[in-house]
Amino acid sequence: MALEFKEQADAGAKLQDLSNRIEEQLKQLASRETTPNSNEDNKPSVNLDDIESLVSNKIQQHTQNQKETENYNQVKSKLEEKYGENYKTVLKQKSKSLNMTDDEVNALARKNPNLFLKTFDLLEQQSVNFQSPPQSSGFNPKPAQKRTWSYYMEMKKKDPKAWLDRKIAIQMEKDSQALGSEFFDV
Repeated sequence: MALEFKEQADAGAKLQDLSNRIEEQLKQLASRETTPNSNEDNKPSVNLDDIESLVSNKIQQHTQNQKETENYNQVKSKLEEKYGENYKTVLKQKSKSLNMTDDEVNALARKNPNLFLKTFDLLEQQSVNFQSPPQSSGFNPKPAQKRTWSYYMEMKKKDPKAWLDRKIAIQMEKDSQALGSEFFDV
């Protein structure tokens, strides 16, 4: 974090210094134009287009540095979230197994955080808790159990994590609509 603030402060100081130099050169140009010069062969040493180009490039560079810092911090937070405080050790092992240098790892984190997250298996994997319907045996299939309020309350007791799944909530709403008042069998 301190490094990020230092980089931003340095970039801000550099931009301020550049701005001051540009202002000074513009003042010098203005004073040359208003003061008659005995030597007409002296041309201004700074072209205004060059100044614009230089300022534009510095601003783009500063913006790029900020974006890279944001990307780096995003990756760092994902690493800390998944591996805790020893994320550096885990990252070192994984980068070694991929034959990547520290510089390559850092560059990837700064330039393309999504590729970094995918490469180092940091993307959240969605687990689907799906309960398959009961299978029937032979020619006498059991009648399907009606999914009523008591059915869902039993599910909540047995598997609270599955009961909180969004798909279960949607199915419960559909069952409620399909069964009407029969749904509330309590």
